[in-house]
Formats: sequence, C-alpha cells, structure tokens
Amino acid sequence: MATYNFDGINKKVDILSPTIEFDAVDMYSEYKRWLGVSDNSKYLIAMKSIGGNPLSGSKNIASYIELINGWKIHTYAGDYTLTVIGNIFTEDGIPFVIPTGSAIMVLLESTSNALTITKTIGYTPDIDPPIWVNSQGIVTVSQENNYINCLWGTANDAESLVTYNVYISDDINSIWSSKLSNVLSTNMKIFTDVSGNLLETKGYYIGIKAIDESGNETTNTNYLQVDFDSTIVPLTPTSIWEYNLTTKDFADNGITQQTKDEFVNTVNTILAN
Repeated sequence: MATYNFDGINKKVDILSPTIEFDAVDMYSEYKRWLGVSDNSKYLIAMKSIGGNPLSGSKNIASYIELINGWKIHTYAGDYTLTVIGNIFTEDGIPFVIPTGSAIMVLLESTSNALTITKTIGYTPDIDPPIWVNSQGIVTVSQENNYINCLWGTANDAESLVTYNVYISDDINSIWSSKLSNVLSTNMKIFTDVSGNLLETKGYYIGIKAIDESGNETTNTNYLQVDFDSTIVPLTPTSIWEYNLTTKDFADNGITQQTKDEFVNTVNTILAN
C-alpha cells in the first residue's frame, strides 16, 4: 500500500515510497482522514468522489475520484511501472506529475460496471537542454582591477531550473574541459583559474554553457578571449577619507560644501558595493 503526504500549500499529493500499485480509492480515504487533522480543512479541496453507490442485485456504480482545484499527484522518483487501481481523473486529463529525470510508465485502469479499460501513459526522462533566449553563451569579458568580469545570455528550460557552467582556460584547446564554477546568475567576477590560483599575466579563453537539473547542457562552443594583466593593483580604500580629501581641498578649488557632500556620498556608495 502506498503512503502519502498531502501538501495543501502547494496543492500536491506526494507518494512517499516506491510502489508498483496505486489505489485511487485508498488515496481518497487517506485524504479524508488528513482533512480531519488540525486545520487542514482550510486548504482548497483536493478531490471528490463520484459514484460508488449501491444498486440492486449486490451491484455498485464504479467510484471515480476527481482531482480538483489544481491538485496533482507527484510520483516517487525512479524508473518503474505504476499501475493505478480505480478511476482517477482531472479536468486537464493529467493527474500525475513525474519527477525530472525519472522514467515512469503509468497504467491507468478505468473501470465501469462491467468493463475495465486500461490506458497507458508513457513518461520519458528529460533529454532536452535549455534554450538560449537572447544571446547564446558568453557576451562580454573584460579585466576590472584584479579580476575578469563576465556577462552572458539567459537560457530557459521547460522542465527545470537552469544554471550556468563557467569555463576558463589559457589553452584554447582545453576550454570545455576546464569548468570553473556553476552559477545561477548571468554574470560573474573571476579571480582564479580552475586550480584555484590567482589569475596570471596571460590570455584566457572563457565560455559559458547552460545546464538543466537533469544534466542536459547546451552544445554552443562560442568563447571570448581576454588578455589579463596581474600587475594591476586594485584601489581598495575603505573610506572617502583615505583619499586625503578635506574641506579645505574642496574650498581651494571653489567647490561648495553641498557638492562635497554629494561627492562623498557617491564615492562611499561605490566603495560599499
């Protein structure tokens, strides 16, 4: 027997353990028990039962469980066949959500009073990489003080979250085997190479590929090159006063107190970032 978790906030029923059979009526019974606990009844109704009424001659109208208000059943992750016992349906016809990366075959058995109809729904793993929305991969690279500033395009994926693999190498032939990091944003400041060493005075090749949660990575191979100078010493004052600017310095140059205050606020804001 399957075990369930009912999530009223996200409107989902999680199957908590691997199972090859799913009983729709059993799930409905568990849901009714869950409704009676604490304040679970405050959430939107997840499902309702239709039919199941007795007829003459010890016969019954088959029960149908309808998921409503956007609720879905989330299967346990894995590669297996799940047989659904009983009748379950939704308005959009898709009661089950299959975890990304799983290959699950769902057999839906729809039973009327004298007829059982088996419907097979096949689910395959996500094999499609993200799609670049605007610019493909790396867009700009430039040296800023003691680091390389990188900017790249945005990619989307229909199945999962997209992140970005950042590649850097001083050898044009080994860019795509030299992954530095995986990040969520579309920009990055690079201070070190893939070995963790500070950047040296040399040329670096940088490329970006988008990747989804199933490990599908884009196939673009475009990159940019930047000549880095490690002799540049960054300016790292902690306060405007480290510039040795005084009120007298401003006054001698005909600058008003108000202008000085605006200048101080601006520089301190830059330093804070």
